[in-house]
Amino acid sequence: MNSIIKKMEGKKTVIGPFAAVCATETIEMLGLAGFDFCIVDGEHGPGTFLTLQNACIAGDNKDLDISIVYRVPENTNAAIGHALDIGAAGVVVPHVDDVESAKRAVKAAKFYPLGDRGMHGVVRAARYGNINMDEYIKKSNEDTMLMIQIEGMEGYNNLDDILEVKGIDGIFIGPYDLSQSMGVPGQVNHPEVIERIEEIIERIKAKKEDMFIGIFTTDVESSKKWADMGVQFIAYQIDTMIFSAAAKAAVNSLRDKIK
Repeated sequence: MNSIIKKMEGKKTVIGPFAAVCATETIEMLGLAGFDFCIVDGEHGPGTFLTLQNACIAGDNKDLDISIVYRVPENTNAAIGHALDIGAAGVVVPHVDDVESAKRAVKAAKFYPLGDRGMHGVVRAARYGNINMDEYIKKSNEDTMLMIQIEGMEGYNNLDDILEVKGIDGIFIGPYDLSQSMGVPGQVNHPEVIERIEEIIERIKAKKEDMFIGIFTTDVESSKKWADMGVQFIAYQIDTMIFSAAAKAAVNSLRDKIK
């Protein structure tokens, strides 16, 4: 079973950053630090399918317990299927605003009977043909995590209908794009933005109590707030943010002592 799904089904809150650097060494260090996952960013970051593959290889290190998720650049069969064929534990699909786009994501991410993901039995996810095809199809549908992003007022308004679409494992809330669609770009702590996020969480929990909820945060206080509300998938910061903050702290500490 996908370790992320297994952990969240056990009611654990999983944490992990977005990864912009995506070097194999970075992925290893994130795993050794104790993060549950990292999201290779193909939408806003430089993550390509090759960097995703290298990240998946690094994440499969038996000494680590980190799952590799890919935020696809677009909601297409090619982008979603390619990421899963490489071996990503799941995909995050941006800008899912209506039922049709939600169905399109499921169609691309799941095999029959949930969807019609392109089938290839000797890709990396199928261990290059060393897994029985029936078993591969079954395990892929069960273990592959499909999270769709609700990150605008159109998605907010259509949320109840989107939640009726079968095959979606989780909803990932994008606070920055949501703030922009509400006319307060970047103000993710604006009271009205917070209120909308809270409403989204409550609506999901009321309608689909077994659906995973995710969100992006940049501080510990917000992470705790959303975790306390039942968000189990906390995408915390970006690897570049973590590195930059650590580097600045080191320089400032040294400058205080060495004049």
